[in-house]
Amino acid sequence: MLAGHSNSGLFSVLYASSHPRQVAGLVLIDAVHPATIKRRLAMLKPLVSPQEWEALRQLMITVPPRLVDPEGIDIWTSERQTRMALRRSPLRPMPLVVLAHGHPDDPTPPYVELEEPFWRQLQRELARLVPGGRLVIATQSGHNIQDDQQSLPASRRCGATSGSTA
Repeated sequence: MLAGHSNSGLFSVLYASSHPRQVAGLVLIDAVHPATIKRRLAMLKPLVSPQEWEALRQLMITVPPRLVDPEGIDIWTSERQTRMALRRSPLRPMPLVVLAHGHPDDPTPPYVELEEPFWRQLQRELARLVPGGRLVIATQSGHNIQDDQQSLPASRRCGATSGSTA
């Protein structure tokens, strides 16, 4: 069983696709989808001027400086690698649970109106990577579900509701 939160969820999908015999199941915790940045850019492009667009695009595809992001992860490239791996080798049938946050960490407009439906759609799509994959909404959690709602993976008695089975 392999579990990954946020960026590590993306890496877990990549690993499961690249090494199918080594992964018996996946738990993706508010995971990055393989097309998150690509689709976020498409969503935002009509909302900003051409000058703002190019600056926003560069910001989203550039690895942040180590002072800002000590991990220095190139998510833009990682997403592309994962999309390519999934095209070559889709995930085999296995248990898959996607845990998605139930409330935003940033409740300010326009973030909530744009980002929350977008993120929820991506989480639904992750749950559909394998037949029978499940989406579970962690109703008491923001992005850090593993901190906010620690008992959720073991039991849904902690107040989470099951989303649609994708």
